[in-house]
Amino acid sequence: MSGRPTRLAAVLLLSLGLTVGACGGGPASTVTGPTKTVTVTASPSAPTKAPAPTATGDKLACDDMQTVMAKMTKAAAGWVPTARPFDQTVGTRIRLLAQDMAVDERKATTATVRDGVHQSTVAFTGLARAMAEKKKTKVFKAIGQTRIAYSKLKLVCGL
Repeated sequence: MSGRPTRLAAVLLLSLGLTVGACGGGPASTVTGPTKTVTVTASPSAPTKAPAPTATGDKLACDDMQTVMAKMTKAAAGWVPTARPFDQTVGTRIRLLAQDMAVDERKATTATVRDGVHQSTVAFTGLARAMAEKKKTKVFKAIGQTRIAYSKLKLVCGL
């Protein structure tokens, strides 16, 4: 084996958007699954980072989401989806953290932040569901959705 599991784990963590700090982020993101590659291209005029929310509820929701995403990083550490796409322990942790996201969604006071948190909640819930259903194609599609959702969350929360 030529380091492929290690590279894939790194790609997964990036595709899940689990690095809480923004690491530059170019105009396109690519997620590679076992059967296809998905490239998501941001609008060239879209800002890469929004100012942090000022409304009390939005700030609280965004701060809490940053904490949840840090926990998500730990939950998925070492998970190699091509080797163990249906890892029950990781799936359960993702599902529970997605429930925490749903709580954070209710804290948001503006529609923009609420929608950003909601999209992440839906994406990570979908990933946990795909893992539980043991649907490999759905797992990789859901990983792509988490990447898109996290990109939006970074924009609306200024992460």
